[in-house]
Amino acid sequence: MGVPRFFRWLASRYPTINESLEGEHEFDNFYLDMNGIIHSCTHANDEELVALDEVEMFSRIFAYTERLYRIVRPRRLLYLAVDGVAPRAKMNQQRSRRFRSAKEAERLMAEAIERGEEVGYDESVGPRFDSNCITPGTAFMYRLSRAFKEWIEHKLRNDVAWKTGCDVIFSGPEVPGEGEHKIMEFIRELRAKREPDELPLRHCMYGLDADLIMLGLVTHEPYFTLLREKVLVRASSQESLGVAFRLAPRKPGGSRGAPTSSSPAAGERALAAARMGLPGAPPPEQDWDEFHLLHVGRLRDELLREVSYRPRGDPPIHLDLERVVDDFVFMCVLVGNDFLPHLPHLDISDGAVMLMLQAYRELLPQMGGYLTARHRVHPQRLEMFLARIGEEEVPYFERRGIEGQVAEYRDRYLYRVHYYRTKMGIEVTSADGEERLRKEVIQAYVEGLHWVLQYYHNGCPSWTWFYPHYFAPLCSDLRRLAEYRVRFMKGRPFRPLTQLLGVLPPESSAELPQPYRQLMLDAASPVRDFYPSEFEVDPNGKRNAWEAVVLLPFIDERRLLSAVNAIDPDIELTVEERLRDTIGQHTVFEARSGTYYDEPVAFRSVDWSKVPLASEQRAAFPKTLAELEATTPTKTTTAAKVPTNAASRSPPRTSSTPSRAGRAAPQRHGMDAPTRPRPSWAARAASRGPVLRDSVPSVTPRRGPHSAGAPGEAVDSGGTRRVPRAPSQPSSSSSSSRPPPGESSSRARRPPTYRSSSSSSSSSSSPCRTPRRPPTSRPSSPPPPPPEAPAD
Repeated sequence: MGVPRFFRWLASRYPTINESLEGEHEFDNFYLDMNGIIHSCTHANDEELVALDEVEMFSRIFAYTERLYRIVRPRRLLYLAVDGVAPRAKMNQQRSRRFRSAKEAERLMAEAIERGEEVGYDESVGPRFDSNCITPGTAFMYRLSRAFKEWIEHKLRNDVAWKTGCDVIFSGPEVPGEGEHKIMEFIRELRAKREPDELPLRHCMYGLDADLIMLGLVTHEPYFTLLREKVLVRASSQESLGVAFRLAPRKPGGSRGAPTSSSPAAGERALAAARMGLPGAPPPEQDWDEFHLLHVGRLRDELLREVSYRPRGDPPIHLDLERVVDDFVFMCVLVGNDFLPHLPHLDISDGAVMLMLQAYRELLPQMGGYLTARHRVHPQRLEMFLARIGEEEVPYFERRGIEGQVAEYRDRYLYRVHYYRTKMGIEVTSADGEERLRKEVIQAYVEGLHWVLQYYHNGCPSWTWFYPHYFAPLCSDLRRLAEYRVRFMKGRPFRPLTQLLGVLPPESSAELPQPYRQLMLDAASPVRDFYPSEFEVDPNGKRNAWEAVVLLPFIDERRLLSAVNAIDPDIELTVEERLRDTIGQHTVFEARSGTYYDEPVAFRSVDWSKVPLASEQRAAFPKTLAELEATTPTKTTTAAKVPTNAASRSPPRTSSTPSRAGRAAPQRHGMDAPTRPRPSWAARAASRGPVLRDSVPSVTPRRGPHSAGAPGEAVDSGGTRRVPRAPSQPSSSSSSSRPPPGESSSRARRPPTYRSSSSSSSSSSSPCRTPRRPPTSRPSSPPPPPPEAPAD
């Protein structure tokens, strides 16, 4: 979800960042955050959709994926990422959203019955679709992941446009991590291994979440574009919570009382669903009127222009674009995200972003430098910045008081006492209360700022950390920040079924295996209190009900794991349920070679089986500028990069070559003649440039007591292995360049955007090998990579 209304503010403030899809646009890599597509194709605001069977739902998902692929037509790589198990900081937001949706659906049903309206569900149509099944570990997502791999294999074998196109990487729900962050980790890998004489790739990413804009900015890629549907947001789409029941007249063969979404994303999903293969959908060549491109590079330029503006008579200021972009992303963290609540007086609807930009522009010459250095925060400068924007705290509460909220607490001291007493149960009138505020609330919030920045820039710093409060502290209380020390436990992700226990409400207990369902519903369960039937919702001064804060009890990880460990999976779970509970791998499909196989999880730089439960990664909050700059990684030089000569690389690994010690070779599945020797992905990477980290060994399925997040897990071979299909005739080099039927030959034979004079045809088709500049066409000043932490 990201920052509410953030895209609307950006589009109105900087209209030049949006561009119509009409015209010729070239992209090397295309990334799809699939969860938005899955939701739209299964339960958008259309009653016809909720009565679909699973096969029809899958068909719609594949049809829309195919449509987006044909619109963008990437040259090198198509990356499909489905949300896996999220970090604990994200699970709290997932849990509150699912509980609220279930409770709102129950309330609307009860009100309809009181009014005497006919409600219910026609069981003859089929089982009612529960949108909470779109969560890693459910049977629905397990079947969707397997179907997705089979569909990609089918397209690469039978569709000319796919066979002669780019490679495909599918990261399913069995691979831990949010979809967009798995994509970002992959892009960081490409950037880190790009050589100085290589041109940057042109990236395109599909998705509607505002978080994608932030992530696009922190990549510091000059050519990064977001593909979005043109969405008209209506006020009525935000008037109710989560999932509601449509009480429309019953259609023949249809259903009444089926759940539909009326959250802020409902209008977006409804508009998208109308284009997913339904009757009357326009052909691909007419998609120009339905999509637009958001150019992150243009947004970078607009932000620099905004911050560089000086009143007449003031001396000009010279700024580092990359540092300004990082500071802007950090400021947006204060407005709210999926991991931290926003500061109480910062609301985009009240001009919070412009308030911060103006304060930043005025303070930048006085601060002597920038707020952040990549994922680190400068404490003294942050204090100056927070003090300036905190001056608007009292006027904000006064305006809210005029509107009928806390009118009797307009005095600065009284509203502070009232805020902490009602929101957190802390009496700041006593010394003990002030100490508790400092040690529990402010300490956790400072940790959260570091966690989010590291998550955006470097990947997840801790799978177990979360902010243990419903509200943020007041901006005026964020002082003496250099005294706070930040410590993170790296930890491990939950196992999928344990994660389901952490996010699903009792109304969705059918998505759990029977032993897990008993933990949720049995009155004698040791974790029964995690699933209350009634809970409070705090409006928190918001205008829209969907922005209210759900006051659910936080999950105690130790208690949850202790309860789950009592389940014996070998006895109490079926084979499919055990497969649903495994941590999987990316699946790589090579279009031209006709093979696909599983790669160890790419964004993992550690072997989970070797991570101690109590290991800690300690990072002290820097006190001074010198300490901050000294602890920031310096820019990587050419000598420090991965060597590219053949002698320095690891020997290529093929299907007949034994795997390196301690690691099993990835599973390979044939789509062409199975007897033809094919190079492995590692061999291709060694010859054309490394792509994915291959540092996590595959291990055998676990045995013994079930443990959420237990070490040493990998996909069971029965979960993803494919039986070799009938051999197909390999296409010749001449036929591979033949354009697909109905398309012009100029489009199919058009050379890549950047072609090296020494590149071979096989290397030019690599999804991750960036072409080098020809010596004769190398520009005099190539665009340098962004500085890691230049001196102020």
